[in-house]
Amino acid sequence: MENLGLPLTIEPHDASHSSLLSTEAEGNEVSLRGLVNLLVLLLCTYHLRAIAGSLHEDGFVLVDSISNFAVSGVHTDLKNYSTFFATVALLLFPVIGFILEKMACAGVPDLIIVPIVFIYTSLQLVYPVVMIQWLESSSLPATYFMVFSVG
Repeated sequence: MENLGLPLTIEPHDASHSSLLSTEAEGNEVSLRGLVNLLVLLLCTYHLRAIAGSLHEDGFVLVDSISNFAVSGVHTDLKNYSTFFATVALLLFPVIGFILEKMACAGVPDLIIVPIVFIYTSLQLVYPVVMIQWLESSSLPATYFMVFSVG
């Protein structure tokens, strides 16, 4: 009668265990990861609820700014995208680095690889500075460009 209603294949408790929150816990190690996860979820849902409430009451605040920007025609001038294009060109540096690694693994002599790596590293350091001066970037795009090139 003691196992009445339980599945026949499950042993509910194989031994007694002390609570992790008690002082008799094994090793006195208390893991509160679940509680931290719950608090993070509560924090995120609270902020999402506040954002949804704000959007419901006030609407999207940037509508006027976005429509003024679209009407201004600033986004149609390619000169405004020059720093962006220079940043996209930064993607060539990892590709060149990958090719240099493949060449070194393929057994190309160090006499060839070391000068190429030196030139590659020098260009990688000089490129952002030269592009910022050549494009006459303002301080904000220039800062972003330097962050992307260094980081």
